[in-house]
Amino acid sequence: MGCAASQPDEPEVPELTTNKPDATEAAAKPVAAPSAPQATVDKPTADKPITVDKATYVAWEREVIKAFYTPEHKVTALFPTDEQPAVLSKEKYILVVDACDAEGGCISEKVGSGATEGLPEHQHVQLWHFSKEKEDGVRFGHAVDDGIFKHPACDLGGLTNLRQEMGKPVKFAGTPVPWGAGTGDAAETVAESLLVQWRELTGKELTPTPTLQDITKFLATVEKATTLGPVMLRFHLLPPEHRVVVTPTAVKKATGGIYYARIYGGGDKHAKIWDGEGEFFCGVTEKFVTTNLNKSNLEMECVTYA
Repeated sequence: MGCAASQPDEPEVPELTTNKPDATEAAAKPVAAPSAPQATVDKPTADKPITVDKATYVAWEREVIKAFYTPEHKVTALFPTDEQPAVLSKEKYILVVDACDAEGGCISEKVGSGATEGLPEHQHVQLWHFSKEKEDGVRFGHAVDDGIFKHPACDLGGLTNLRQEMGKPVKFAGTPVPWGAGTGDAAETVAESLLVQWRELTGKELTPTPTLQDITKFLATVEKATTLGPVMLRFHLLPPEHRVVVTPTAVKKATGGIYYARIYGGGDKHAKIWDGEGEFFCGVTEKFVTTNLNKSNLEMECVTYA
């Protein structure tokens, strides 16, 4: 049994105490469809997508939540159809990069004790992203204003974060694996042991990702990121997340023909109109939506309420 998105390094959606983004809940008026000149002239393409700002996206997001979210644990199929949503529980393990301090202790333990002295500043590090097949930025360090420490991590789709509240210990699963200069083992050997653990914890074969090559490349970038230093690699089970999964066609029917895909790091360009390519689903929670779920996300990270 299992369901995301995964999510990029730090989803621009409402942030809960553990691993969620930030947005507000409120009823919203339906977002108007693009003006006639836009709809006629500005047909979205890969090179020239129609983009919108955060306020427009959040208003649309609220409309989607209002139309589809239900807290009820209905028994449904794993995959939605245009007529029938899927009601699922996302149960997801992530691989956490737990940096070590100068004394060899893990930062997660220091954060759990509430100590703040000497914690790395909030920043980005470049690590291998499974889906993008290239290095990408992910947060690392003490987010003072939020009262949390962001540990870099990866899930089955790419990069994410474990957000640890100051003074609250984190429960890890499986066997911790040391990695970095001086650990002695080859990246391929460590990658194989991690993949075996991941499969045992999830009870799934985990195909098509991550492959042994994916994890090996991830380890290479962890070692290259000198800001991290020696690390302990640990698995963490995120709290179950109730979500309603719907098709883009269903969303467009409920929102005047509009479906957005988020743009990360785009400044004022917060999202773009979906171009219709690829097979994606929309995951709807009580506070935010994830518009780029794929079939593998549902198979590997979600379970039905059967």
